Amino acid sequence: MRAIAIEQFWFFMIAFIGFIIAVTFFTGVAKKIAIKLQCFFAPIFFSEVPKECKSEEIKTKTIYGNNSIEVARKLLFEIIECFQNVEKYKKFQTHVCKEIRILGSDIEFGKELLAEILKKETNCEIIEWKEFNCGYRNQIIWKRNQNITSNSLIVLRYNSEEDAIEII
Repeated sequence: MRAIAIEQFWFFMIAFIGFIIAVTFFTGVAKKIAIKLQCFFAPIFFSEVPKECKSEEIKTKTIYGNNSIEVARKLLFEIIECFQNVEKYKKFQTHVCKEIRILGSDIEFGKELLAEILKKETNCEIIEWKEFNCGYRNQIIWKRNQNITSNSLIVLRYNSEEDAIEII
């Protein structure tokens, strides 16, 4: 008698687990979980990331400012945020973080002003820029041929080989 009760218990447990699995497959939860697992493990095991894992949406942000120092400070914040999001969201493959449009009057600055603000405001503890004696690594790479001016469009891209943010 007791053996029948145990058999029935296990039968209902297996049926219940099967029901839960079936519901997850039909509601799409399992597919979402499978995609997340694939996106997590793909960069580790494969050289190419599946298209489901790639985010085609590039954020565009506008930075307004009245002077070069104010705009450079805001741009530095965006660079730091991009770098920190790589670790936070585990996006270790090369990707564009965001596009930034600079608006304002009398704005013109180069990498020197950006490095000066980096040194003063972060003491090179959050992100390093060896080129300007700010740490031991170049985690910021200036790839622009000219200074940043009003109406400039800037692309911030994470470079996985260099483990750095490129300013393009």
